[in-house]
Amino acid sequence: MADIGIKISALPQASSAGGEDVVIVHRKADGTHIVPLKDVQLGAVYEANLAASGWTGSAAPYTQTVTVTGVSAEGRYMLASAFDASASATITSKAYAKAYAIIASGYATVADNAVTFTVYKKPAVDLTIKLVG
Repeated sequence: MADIGIKISALPQASSAGGEDVVIVHRKADGTHIVPLKDVQLGAVYEANLAASGWTGSAAPYTQTVTVTGVSAEGRYMLASAFDASASATITSKAYAKAYAIIASGYATVADNAVTFTVYKKPAVDLTIKLVG
């Protein structure tokens, strides 16, 4: 598998001499910079399972609180897809994408070991999402 990089312009060359967790920026001859994705540490990955039948509220907005062991109220997290076509026999990629878009267009409130998702339309299928942080 080939390295995939993110081009970054106008950054000085950086390196890690002390073994700290840093991004190493490589300067190319043409002046661009590359950060190999395999070297970028995004943080811990947590999964949350959202049931189509688990949304509460008789009108928008709808909420669902799920246990996500390890998340912290003080943490910052990014939503990411957990769809795996080879492992999914119960949901199509189109159905997952539609439900994921509904989750992504809402918002989440994080507490210790729990996340409350708020959406303005109920997803029609159960889905698993990832929180990275």
